[in-house]
Amino acid sequence: MNKRLANKIKANNHSIIHLIFVGTKPDIIKQAPLYHELCKRSELVIVCHTGQHYDFNNSKAILSELNMDVDINFRVRGTIDKKLSQIIHQTGSLIRELKKTNKIIIPYVHGDTITACGAALGSIFQKIAPVHVEAGLRTMTPKSEIYKKHISTFKKGNFDFPDYLKDLKIVENYESGSFEPFPEQIDTRMIDVVSAIRLAPNERNYDNLISERNLTSGTIVVGNTITDAVDDALKKPFYDKKLSKLDLQDFIFFTIHRRETCEDAKRFGVVLEILERLLSASNKVSLIMHPMFKYGINLCGKERFKNLEIKYKNNLIVLTPIPYHSDTIKVVNKSKLVITDSGGLQEETNILNKQCITMRYGTDRIESVIYGTNILIPLVSDDFAMEVINNILKNKPRNIKPLYGKHVSKKIVDYILEHFNDETGLFKTEEQRLKILCQ
Repeated sequence: MNKRLANKIKANNHSIIHLIFVGTKPDIIKQAPLYHELCKRSELVIVCHTGQHYDFNNSKAILSELNMDVDINFRVRGTIDKKLSQIIHQTGSLIRELKKTNKIIIPYVHGDTITACGAALGSIFQKIAPVHVEAGLRTMTPKSEIYKKHISTFKKGNFDFPDYLKDLKIVENYESGSFEPFPEQIDTRMIDVVSAIRLAPNERNYDNLISERNLTSGTIVVGNTITDAVDDALKKPFYDKKLSKLDLQDFIFFTIHRRETCEDAKRFGVVLEILERLLSASNKVSLIMHPMFKYGINLCGKERFKNLEIKYKNNLIVLTPIPYHSDTIKVVNKSKLVITDSGGLQEETNILNKQCITMRYGTDRIESVIYGTNILIPLVSDDFAMEVINNILKNKPRNIKPLYGKHVSKKIVDYILEHFNDETGLFKTEEQRLKILCQ
């Protein structure tokens, strides 16, 4: 623990340390509203950055934009397993030091990242149970017979688009248990097991937690802090003046980055076919050149994508990853359609009332498919994908149900401060737990 941090703790007379872990662009965005809500109430807040994302585009710019002061950085590097082990170890060391202050420690981990998983495990091994913000997300995938039914009718020439949408909106048509996205689905399940408080964005996530663990105590529905982040983003001007000058009203915002797609030549080949067919049909596309998308290009052949850039230079805009969240939100808000495999964009498009196409077999934001205008397209063939996309382009989007609440960070802090037990903290021995139950 550095001297500046030690002085910060000493100068604050609060009995609680709110220890917020971040490490990736998504969790920085979603933890920022919680951080500012705690700071607004003059709580003692420590921000720990694991270093999982450390470049300008995915970390430094967003921290600056969202005015988050990092108190300690683990600077982890290496493969997934190496990063995880480093985060567990350094979290344990940090908490051991913080315990010497004789203050109660509340760790906050977010979502499904290696950062969140490592920090949660490092905390619980020190008998400090974390708060899991955005708990209970589980990938739901349409049963194989559902996809087979519609792919079969498509091959026979009588594909029924309204029937496809209807089947996607019936929750009984789905099954759970997928490890995609990987490793996120593994991470989030491990975090939920060790958390004392599980903050579910919606009823579907809450039901997942209750059915798996049957623990209603500490499991509540609060909404998703992304709504606070999007509201803030819309109030800000563009950071990148070049982006602000782009006329993107007729553009499709296209961003693919999941490992299971970009590391699979067959799946990524379908993505490239879809992109080419969109462009050949005179659609305008703004494409984010995510590092994983670049990996997929290298896997399938650089020349293929280079030829697309040359042939369709008037309709294709290739953008580097946008560093600032507010700029991303405004670009998405300008666009007529979003094609993605991102989890966060499935939420943000709902908040912005934008049509979203998710190119994955299943989704951990199932509510956005059932109640919103998010539509799943499995990467089985470009022909089937284009049939669905063309139907979407022909149909005028309808207004969608807002799914993620409002003023979520305020609700979270209200709940934490109201329910926190000064004597035992969040981690309780079995004796303490039963004593509480018997009162």
